[in-house]
Amino acid sequence: MEVQEKVDGVDTQGNGVVIEESKKADQVSYDSYKRVLDEKKRQQEKLKELEDFRAKVEMEEKERQGKHAEIIESLRAENQKLKSEFEQKTQTFAYSKFEDQIKSFAVNEGCVNPDKLMRLLTKEQIKSVEIADNFIVNQDDLKRLMDGLKDEHSDIGLFRNKQANFTPVTGSTKAAKVSLDEMSKEDIIAQLKNL
Repeated sequence: MEVQEKVDGVDTQGNGVVIEESKKADQVSYDSYKRVLDEKKRQQEKLKELEDFRAKVEMEEKERQGKHAEIIESLRAENQKLKSEFEQKTQTFAYSKFEDQIKSFAVNEGCVNPDKLMRLLTKEQIKSVEIADNFIVNQDDLKRLMDGLKDEHSDIGLFRNKQANFTPVTGSTKAAKVSLDEMSKEDIIAQLKNL
């Protein structure tokens, strides 16, 4: 009976990698992970429903007892909470749209790293760009901002220079001139295609 030694999951006899059973047992499959997350989400929804029901029952009880001032105060607090949540979500959405529009415009202007560009923007630069009620950025302000950023960050290579596309011509610079009478139909067609 031959005993083989294992060092860090590798067979020292050269027979290949050995997968240890304990490591296999510790791994959680993606399916079970997803199942646990789904169950957690269902439990949170159920908890939210129960909290809403409890709050409704408490309101009805206060109404029966004639504690209208407390009801009004709790409704005002709930209203304020909903307003602040709505404003926060609106600001998050607006900034996301704003950031996407700036990045897209910057890439069209030759920016090689739009994420870095966003980190380099100052609060004053961000405030200088006007945003409409439908979260669309003013294109004139955006163009002015990009021109300023190109000048400001020209030393770090954030924007690449736009170069004209050209095709180098190789061969003789003197072409033999042949009259149309001396050319065949195929030569004439080839010349027209080159134009």
